[in-house]
Amino acid sequence: MRRAILVLLMISGFTPAFGQTVGWRIDGDGRYLDATPPLTWAPGKNVIWKTVMPSWSNASPVLLEDGSRIFVTSEPDEVVAVNPVDGKILWKRSLKDVTLDRVITHKANGWTSPTPRSDGRRVYTVFGSGVVAAHSIDGKRLWAREVQQPVHKWGFSVSPVIDEGNLIVHLVDLIALDPETGKEVWRRAAKVTFGSSVVTQVGGTDVVITASGDVFQAKDGSPVARYRKA
Repeated sequence: MRRAILVLLMISGFTPAFGQTVGWRIDGDGRYLDATPPLTWAPGKNVIWKTVMPSWSNASPVLLEDGSRIFVTSEPDEVVAVNPVDGKILWKRSLKDVTLDRVITHKANGWTSPTPRSDGRRVYTVFGSGVVAAHSIDGKRLWAREVQQPVHKWGFSVSPVIDEGNLIVHLVDLIALDPETGKEVWRRAAKVTFGSSVVTQVGGTDVVITASGDVFQAKDGSPVARYRKA
């Protein structure tokens, strides 16, 4: 059995707030311009704490802007909150009761590759089973449901994004959900990919760009552009 250890590394004093670190690649560009990460670490060197997790995951940890929580997922269906100061697990919640039929996935991918997303009040998680869920930062389940089952035999890895007040997930279709209730707002056919979508603006309009290059308006899913192979 593979186990996972969450490790916090720091060169000097711990300052938990790192700006808008609320999802995959922070604001979408993947840059931390003021970061000075450690280049070496070992027991007693640049390691503040380490915590054994319930199981492994390919998802990245997410640190709340106020530095109060780290969120990460754990195979096959758990959401875990960790105290960033001492590494203690604050709570963990399983979505096993929501998962109807766990779809096929590659053994190296699992069902927890998508990175969680938070708006500061809730944490949103998407699983390779097709289950999407929202919890309060204190661990109360707000809603959870199977939205659409992914179909690729290598598994699923697309992280959610938030824009125009919608939680946007790309399972098979590109789907916008109401963050408050989990109800579907709009749905559009989109090419299945492994990369996560990004939100940006084109001509002053908020858009979602999928990893395959398709572009949709964030507010209603209207197509803006489709990728065409040259």
